[in-house]
Amino acid sequence: MKRISLLLLILALVVGCFSVSASAASVDQDTPSAQVGVYYTLRGQYCISIPSSIFLSQGDTITFSADYVHLVEGESVTVKLADSTFDADGSFKLSQIDGNGTMACTLTASNTANAEGTVITKDNAATAPIITYTADNATDKGYLQITPQIEPTTAAGPYSGFLMFDISLLVAENTEG
Repeated sequence: MKRISLLLLILALVVGCFSVSASAASVDQDTPSAQVGVYYTLRGQYCISIPSSIFLSQGDTITFSADYVHLVEGESVTVKLADSTFDADGSFKLSQIDGNGTMACTLTASNTANAEGTVITKDNAATAPIITYTADNATDKGYLQITPQIEPTTAAGPYSGFLMFDISLLVAENTEG
């Protein structure tokens, strides 16, 4: 077994020492210049900006923007709330930092700041993106308004929570024959 491995290693080294010519244009003293075709396809690159934290007052908004979006026709990037954002009852809740209370919040997505939008819950988060970027709207912004639902029994004090996002590059399927 050792001899076979050694022979295969020697064979690989010998084969690797021989150069293989690539297809190229011939240039000599009679044709002192040449042309080379260079091709590159840039697909599906993006950088979405999402703040790392936000301190809420009533009805604050998170703004989503793209630092860059390089997409071709048929590609899109969606920003959605992940299932892990939501509590078992389907709502987003903040937890009291110094106690055991919670405070539900309404999450509303829109494509215009302070506009009426779509309320997002666990039930519709997968089908209600905060924003969808395409090659045609790479500079658009998405907005997520967070509105704490303060009840008469809500305890005073600081609350915190985490929003989790799913950001996906989608490629439309070609349905032509």
